[in-house]
Amino acid sequence: MDIEHTMEFLLDQQAKFSVRMDEMQQRDAEMQKNLAEMQRKQATMQTHLAGMQTQQAVMQNQLAEMRAQQATTQNQLAGVQGMIGRMADVQVQLIRHLDDFENRVNGALLAIADAQKRTQETLHTLAESQKQTEDKLNALIDIVDRMQRGGQN
Repeated sequence: MDIEHTMEFLLDQQAKFSVRMDEMQQRDAEMQKNLAEMQRKQATMQTHLAGMQTQQAVMQNQLAEMRAQQATTQNQLAGVQGMIGRMADVQVQLIRHLDDFENRVNGALLAIADAQKRTQETLHTLAESQKQTEDKLNALIDIVDRMQRGGQN
């Protein structure tokens, strides 16, 4: 009777363990999905960055053209200098925004990587625990088998 209770207990524990493993795998899959989404967003932001860099290159070309016209009149010089100042402010703001975004994305990626590492470690620990439980269960089954064979002789 005790052996049956022990077997039921071990099977119940193994079932609970399997459920927890499934939950951990589901969380890992969700984290993988979130990581993929973050990578997709990062790729989108990089595309936007490339567009902004193209716009910046266009602005720099326009600035070069304005500087070539600078020699024609003093009035044009004042207008060009004002535009240069505004573009520099925009560029500084753009760089600040991009730096801030990059820092936030990097922080989020590091947090995801850390969480994924902890999940992998937990899954590894759970797998080791399941192996130990299975080994103990097999040893118990062997003992019960030997006891039954010894009782039949």
